[in-house]
Amino acid sequence: MGALRVNLTNGTTNFIALEGYSQAFITSSDTLRTIIRGVKLAGGQDDWVIVRFTTSPTETIWRYQMEVAYDLIAAAPIKYGYPNLGTSPNDYIKYDASKFGVAALEQALTDQQEDNIPYTEKTAICPDVLDPDQAGKLKDAISDVISEAKDETEALEEECAKAVDAGNTFTWPDGTICDSAACCSTQAAIFKDQKIEDGLDSLGLRIEHKHQYLWKEISTEGGE
Repeated sequence: MGALRVNLTNGTTNFIALEGYSQAFITSSDTLRTIIRGVKLAGGQDDWVIVRFTTSPTETIWRYQMEVAYDLIAAAPIKYGYPNLGTSPNDYIKYDASKFGVAALEQALTDQQEDNIPYTEKTAICPDVLDPDQAGKLKDAISDVISEAKDETEALEEECAKAVDAGNTFTWPDGTICDSAACCSTQAAIFKDQKIEDGLDSLGLRIEHKHQYLWKEISTEGGE
């Protein structure tokens, strides 16, 4: 079977040889590393840890741009063209990593002749982030948007529930009129999502995508 070529930032190359493995897949991915697991034909498994960044200023800022981008995506995935995978940024990092990473893994597992398949990943970044301090402030701002939307939604949903329990209707800020508990619940979810999207829009942040093809290091972890 083939092998993955992992190009490193120091100019050298490491390989993940997948001969003797039946499966290989990404188990987790975040702003610092991706973990690939190989399942052996003879039983057992190996984990390879691919570290993303060095401490150079250019690569460090890439990390913080990723942090802000994936906080945005996790807050409103549909807005940014992602499926709803929940509220964990790392689930969306893994989703993007898998778009290119899994293809390379599958090729290395099935191609008997190719032993030089480059390992790359796609990452989202927020190019508006220029330094770590700014990244921290923007992450806080995103968190505030989510908290404010949640608080306002809960207050309105409670008012809606009380109104329909009393046999009345309740009018939401967008003009939707509810006359049942089910309507209150449905409208609350719609209102919250829109409130978050509007709040994120007010921050004026952009998301772009960038391919990573250079890595800091690779190591084996947790083999059995």
